[in-house]
Amino acid sequence: MNDLAGCHYMEGLCRQRAVFDHAHSWKWLGEPERWKDLAHLKVGDRFREKPNHPVPITMGPNTIEDASRRQTHKSLQRLQSAMRGG
Repeated sequence: MNDLAGCHYMEGLCRQRAVFDHAHSWKWLGEPERWKDLAHLKVGDRFREKPNHPVPITMGPNTIEDASRRQTHKSLQRLQSAMRGG
């Protein structure tokens, strides 16, 4: 059983115990909150251990360098065209 499932199991077990142990129901009703909080921490740990994007994301097939090179090429074409008089 993994930790998260164990926390949920214990939370339910404590709630069930509160129903049957009337003399200590106050204690058993407090325990599920502790297990619920622990389960939330376990979920948070999972996200911290496994980031959603382990590698950098690129947008589209063109990189910044390609865009810069293309812009420089267009600028050179305009400059050559202007020098030719066109």
